[in-house]
Amino acid sequence: MTTDTIIQAIEDATGVTFDEMQSRTRTDRIADARFIFSYFAYNYAELTQKQVAMFMRVTEHTVGYHLMRYQILQGQNRRFREKAKAVREKIAEIENAIYNKKHGQQ
Repeated sequence: MTTDTIIQAIEDATGVTFDEMQSRTRTDRIADARFIFSYFAYNYAELTQKQVAMFMRVTEHTVGYHLMRYQILQGQNRRFREKAKAVREKIAEIENAIYNKKHGQQ
């Protein structure tokens, strides 16, 4: 999984652009997208917290906070779980399309 795939999936599933994720805006909608991006980039794209921080233009401490908030919201907030699930499903869809294109399947 690449960061490009994660970004595209978040944009498609939530409507939040990467520019918005990198902005200073603190709405729930944008904050949730940041938490999801940080979690997926760290856990599935195998970036370090430092790399995620550089990518997002934040501190490593902020990325640690994003990872913590993701875990808390996954356990306590149905709306957030549904967003994260929608992003996971969109990632699978994108990766399947890439695989099929690469292997000449429709």
